[in-house]
Amino acid sequence: MASRKHPVPVGRKADPVQPINDQVLADREARIENDRRQIPDLGLGLEEPEPATAAEFIDEFDKKAFGEDVPTYSRIVYGPDPLFDQCPSMRAAIEKIGLHDYAEVVFREIVKNRETAFSDQILQRGIAAGINKFGVEQVADAFRKRILRIPSRRVEYEVDRDFDSEVVGSRVLDEAVARYGQPGMAYKFLSDRVIAQLGMRGYEIVKNEAGEPVKVGSLMMGEIPLRVAERRRRHNAEQAREAIDREVEKFQDEAERLAQQSRHAGVGPLLRDELMTAHASESKAAVGQTRAAGFHLEQENLTRV
Repeated sequence: MASRKHPVPVGRKADPVQPINDQVLADREARIENDRRQIPDLGLGLEEPEPATAAEFIDEFDKKAFGEDVPTYSRIVYGPDPLFDQCPSMRAAIEKIGLHDYAEVVFREIVKNRETAFSDQILQRGIAAGINKFGVEQVADAFRKRILRIPSRRVEYEVDRDFDSEVVGSRVLDEAVARYGQPGMAYKFLSDRVIAQLGMRGYEIVKNEAGEPVKVGSLMMGEIPLRVAERRRRHNAEQAREAIDREVEKFQDEAERLAQQSRHAGVGPLLRDELMTAHASESKAAVGQTRAAGFHLEQENLTRV
């Protein structure tokens, strides 16, 4: 590239050396251009073609301004619906085979097996009452239509980002376990604060397809063998029962001490499994009723006196 020639002011003679300098600079630029190596075409498509249409231009502008499309996967989400939300067996079947297929299966099962088509006792009572009043065919058809009224929608989930609780609803943790969980493992969602205070406690952080921790909001999904989790639960339950027994014994000792201090004949604490019967001097609603005294801990059909 030749250097720019400055105009010679009027009244001044041109510098005789200027043309020589211009030629030297031009020769230098020519040598640099000749020595410049062309980048070989490796077939990588490094040169992007110009957009041919307005739509291609907008797509290209979108990518450059806001980034590439995020990888997603889709699934059908059902509810909210009281029938779907409160019947776990029905929910599992619908999520497995789909709403329409499940509705047809239920129709055939009611026609064939009547109320025993369901294991849920509430549904059994309702179906039996309906059959007695309207007949099995009408009840089966009505229940099929009821199932088809359960809301359903297809939702796109971003693969590498957090779950959106507003999209997946209150079952967001179950959704994460259903997608990334595996048989024989128990799962807990851990926060950074709990990990900092208590450590991992044997849990391993679950990773997604990209090797990143599975997170629901700020909680990380941890897994531990199911046998270890069950052993811990039994140990914690036993410790809780022992703590309750100690409190009961302390209360019993304190009640006996107060009874002795009162110096009233026949006054004392009610012992464990001792029976009490209400008499006429008591509340009229409780007259004649007998119950066991003491403390009772009820948890999952387990009673400890």
